[in-house]
Amino acid sequence: MQKKLIVRAGTAALFGVLVGLYNHRGYLKWNGLGRPAFLNYEGLRFDRFMAHPTPLLANIVGGVIVALIAAGLYELVVAGVSKLLRPAS
Repeated sequence: MQKKLIVRAGTAALFGVLVGLYNHRGYLKWNGLGRPAFLNYEGLRFDRFMAHPTPLLANIVGGVIVALIAAGLYELVVAGVSKLLRPAS
């Protein structure tokens, strides 16, 4: 049980590192492009997505689908790492 907890915590930490690297990449990109480019992009994004929001039910269904995919991916990675760390019998 202790090993399973360590594998789960390690996988969660790995996913956290990957999300952090992705966010950092975005910061570097917009820092390089400058404030006017960022504000222009955000204005276009607002006009495209925020000014005409999708219905609540569609957002809920989409969120559930994304959460299920993320949980499934997490469980697959945990199972793979557990299998790799299992001692040979």
